[in-house]
Amino acid sequence: MARHTLFPSMARFVLAACLLLLAAMTVSGAAPGNGAVDEAETLLGIDFGSEWIKIAVMRGGKADIVLNENSKRKSVATLSFAEGPEALRLFGESAMAKPQNALQYIRELLGKCHSLGSRNLFGPHHFPSTVQADPARGVCRLVRKGGEKYSAETLNAMLLTYARELAETQEKVSVRRCVISVPAYFTDAERRALLVAARIAGLEVLALVSDGAAVALKYSIETVGASSQAGPRRVVIYDMGATGTAASVVELTPPLPTSTSAGTVRILGAAWDRELGGAAFTERIRSLLVAAAKQSPAKDARAMARLRVKANEAKEVLSANKQVPVTVEELVGEYDLRTSVSRVQLDAAAQDLVPRILTPATDALAAAGISSSQVDSFQVVGGGWRMPLVRAELDTAWQVGTTLNADESNVLGAAWLAYFLADGKHQARLRVVELVDALPR
Repeated sequence: MARHTLFPSMARFVLAACLLLLAAMTVSGAAPGNGAVDEAETLLGIDFGSEWIKIAVMRGGKADIVLNENSKRKSVATLSFAEGPEALRLFGESAMAKPQNALQYIRELLGKCHSLGSRNLFGPHHFPSTVQADPARGVCRLVRKGGEKYSAETLNAMLLTYARELAETQEKVSVRRCVISVPAYFTDAERRALLVAARIAGLEVLALVSDGAAVALKYSIETVGASSQAGPRRVVIYDMGATGTAASVVELTPPLPTSTSAGTVRILGAAWDRELGGAAFTERIRSLLVAAAKQSPAKDARAMARLRVKANEAKEVLSANKQVPVTVEELVGEYDLRTSVSRVQLDAAAQDLVPRILTPATDALAAAGISSSQVDSFQVVGGGWRMPLVRAELDTAWQVGTTLNADESNVLGAAWLAYFLADGKHQARLRVVELVDALPR
């Protein structure tokens, strides 16, 4: 179990809404503020998740979600190479048409060293290619069956290019400057690798911001002036994503009457479990499906990839229903799997995960040096909290708030941060929220 806690004594970048600015300048050569920015410039916020990519554009002080080619508000963070001599790249749902060929969760390869042992360091991947060490760099790369080699940065750059092109297609303008949100547990190596990927994709990264800080910024913007509470408010933001769970303790301080700021958002502490996410529950359902199959699919890559897709769909249905039928035609040869999975079965199969659900929030409080009685609100984001087993466990310790848009607060917060960071005419009319993020060493 990969748990870690970020204590207040660790290093922080404290600039007016400027996070990892020096890293962005060092890696990409980008220097924010080079001349005034046209107020109509389109800026980008990217929630670069391990399973989903969400994109928001900010133009003229208005943030909008970017729709993909299927008019959906989020895209599967997946790519594949089409068969044939041209080796065309497919993204999102198109890439998942043949899940056994799809590269999923490739964000988790960033900054990873292949020589760290046999433990699963790369998330719940199915890679139709070989993961091996790059002898020159000591980090991971993928080698396809034809011998083509791709670094983690290059693969993630393909996804970021896809995101940029979606935004440009919708807005019909060139988009370059952005803020990307990443998990609080991303190491310096992972962050730098992502910055390289962004540069390859033609993006100028104004900042990398932790997911919790992006959500907190959006929450502050939404609630400024709406709270009758005098003085700072302390909020726990609990985020169970696809491959990890993180909790951040946030302090929202209203502005002084004479201040030009719209207030301060400060991350007091954060903690996480890198291996507890929705994918862990998906794996439990897939194991149930494998056990239900009369012909074992365990050694068939195509069958196991298809079962993962079905297991993920079943998990989502079980959040609202007590049972779901599952049918997979020609799973193995001519064998059709026809079975069902119940919420009771999932809960029983995932009992080993339950003790870990509350731990990130508990550890984040310890990192912040406060008790639960000093917290004014507990807000949930991400998709994992919707599972009844997770929600029930959270309810034992917290009064769970669902004020935030669980799916889009992160990306909208990143878009607003891009707006704050882009020096331009809008600064004269906008009261900027000061954001103080806490970053791992």
